[in-house]
Amino acid sequence: MRRLIILGFMILILIIANCCSAEGLGENEEVFKNSAQVISLLDLDVIRKHVEYFSSLDSRFTGYPGFYEAKNYIVDYFKRLGLKVVLQNISVLVPLEKYAYVEVGGEKIDVHAVYPNLVCLPNAKGLEGRLIYAGKCSLEELEGLEVNGSILLVDFDCGWSWLNGFLFGAKAVIFLETRGVNRVEAEKKYLPYPANLPRYYADREAATKLLAAAEKGLKARIYARVEWKKVEASNIIAVLEGEKSDEIVVFMSYYDAF
Repeated sequence: MRRLIILGFMILILIIANCCSAEGLGENEEVFKNSAQVISLLDLDVIRKHVEYFSSLDSRFTGYPGFYEAKNYIVDYFKRLGLKVVLQNISVLVPLEKYAYVEVGGEKIDVHAVYPNLVCLPNAKGLEGRLIYAGKCSLEELEGLEVNGSILLVDFDCGWSWLNGFLFGAKAVIFLETRGVNRVEAEKKYLPYPANLPRYYADREAATKLLAAAEKGLKARIYARVEWKKVEASNIIAVLEGEKSDEIVVFMSYYDAF
């Protein structure tokens, strides 16, 4: 049964790959016909539970607790399947957030530091400015706002427009959680060169509080500490012995969340 389950995953991957090519679809018609039986053995409820577990974790960025929880979960599951598990341990240099929060109106609001611009860490010791909501930070939205010296609240799905805020003198940008939080947008929130542009992220709850403070025209202070640190990470290798020891098939996936 265990071999059939793993074979099912292999066939699923083959189907996805072949679906990308009309030519491949025709040449591998038999694969589609013969795969139904194996796929029917897959327990979608178990797969759903795996997805729900990984989704429930906090940040799985390498070095953070969620990363190690995911690692332990995967290792434990592979062992329960009876697979031979090998760990390739390596040291990785990562930015580790010690703390990040905003003080405004007598309240402390937790936020998160955004990935550094190359080596520039977004540390802050009471960085002060008036909170201003700037939408997606387009030039039109910035018109008429006193951006210079402010702390801008910007919708996360703003693309690269957040740079406009710094061009007009903002001291920092705090990205607000929106429905457009995804990898494509996230990769537009840091630069590949050492620009000292403090950026932070506020989840929905924190964003609501910050927006309320901005409506009142309040000033805020940002405190943040991020350090470069070497941490231990692991490549997880699970081995299922086949009939032909001189042939190897490798299936690879990431379990961190960079």
